[in-house]
Amino acid sequence: DVAAQDSAIAGTMVHKESQQRLHDGSERYSPLTMDRLRSHIDHASYWEREAHFLREELSRHIWTVITGKHQGGRVAGADNWRETCAEYRRRLLRQGSTLTEIRRRREYIQDNAYWEEEAAVLRKARYGIRHDPCVSQCKTIGKMGNTTRKTKQANARSAKCKAKTIGRARRR
Repeated sequence: DVAAQDSAIAGTMVHKESQQRLHDGSERYSPLTMDRLRSHIDHASYWEREAHFLREELSRHIWTVITGKHQGGRVAGADNWRETCAEYRRRLLRQGSTLTEIRRRREYIQDNAYWEEEAAVLRKARYGIRHDPCVSQCKTIGKMGNTTRKTKQANARSAKCKAKTIGRARRR
């Protein structure tokens, strides 16, 4: 729609002009003085926009810190992502969420491939690997505490189980 495109372009131009006017006027003030001046703005929508920006900025920062810690610039495998998830889970728990709440919110993930992976694990647990040590270790991993040592031990056991399971599948 041409009218919608024109409106979007006009909105962008107004936005750029407003930013330029602000930049031109704020150069003479220190950042601290600008913050004090801004504190007198009494429009809720202004502060709501900034709150949304800060929420996204915090989320981006936490993402960068956690992924950098667990992936360190290398290609991330399942173990790296599992550690990343554990770190996020620990942070959510420290912020007052419960495991029940986290599990319930997880149901909002809208990705069929994600849920198929989980369904496949459940099928394996139900049919044919019922007494496999890997299954009991998977249960142990889910119950483990928040320490890195325990996570590393669980990942090591999980890797051994994967190797055993692959070996059994090849022999069949």
